[in-house]
Order: sequence, then structure tokens, then C-alpha cells
Amino acid sequence: MHRILLVFFALVALTNLIESFIGRYDNKIVFFLGFGINIWVYRIFWTLIFLSLIYIYFRQKNIEI
Repeated sequence: MHRILLVFFALVALTNLIESFIGRYDNKIVFFLGFGINIWVYRIFWTLIFLSLIYIYFRQKNIEI
């Protein structure tokens, strides 16, 4: 069950990352948790979340084998 949640949240993070490139951000500021942040900070945040979740997933997968 835990690995399924990791994959789900990794897909959510990847979706947000891809949407940030496809979406229309004319002023280059995204409101995240009530704060206006630069679009690149937002992208780096979601990239780190995605990579962290994938790393944890594969580390747990290797431990089980």
C-alpha cells in the first residue's frame, strides 16, 4: 500500500511539473500556499518532490528483493 501511495504522489508531482511548462503563466509568478513565488522556484520544488519519491520507491523495491 505504501508503494502505491508513493507512485500516486510522484505522478501528482510530475503532473504539476509538466503543467507548469504547458500552462500559461504570463507574469511568471505562481501562487502556491497563498504566497506568490517565481515559476522556476515552483518547478524546482516539484522536481525535487518527484525525484525524492522515485528514489524512495526504488530504494524500498531493492530492499524487498
